[in-house]
Amino acid sequence: MENDCTTITATLRLLRLIVKHALELQTVLESGLATTPTRPWKGIIPQLFSRLSHPEPYVRRRVSELLCRVAEDAPHLITFPAVVGAAAGGARLQDMTMGTSTSRESLRGQDSGNGKQEYYDIL
Repeated sequence: MENDCTTITATLRLLRLIVKHALELQTVLESGLATTPTRPWKGIIPQLFSRLSHPEPYVRRRVSELLCRVAEDAPHLITFPAVVGAAAGGARLQDMTMGTSTSRESLRGQDSGNGKQEYYDIL
């Protein structure tokens, strides 16, 4: 248990460094995040998702890539927060790779005839 707490603390500190100093650490981050084990990052998935709204595109891209790597190893850890975030999230969904955004209203389908709106499956 104590080892898990130490790992989470260290991982959160790394995330803070990424968020605050990503541009200065670009060269180290390029190779480091691509090869880092995903296991330590699994404990801070909610914090990673929250950083997808960071104002710096480079940070969003690196965090997004890290989440994708975690999803390859443990898709169940990513799927649930993604679905909940999409259902209850903000008014905009951002495409991190293209830098475009789509409003929630554009994801809605046509009226099904019984007065209810249907949403397209976004996953």
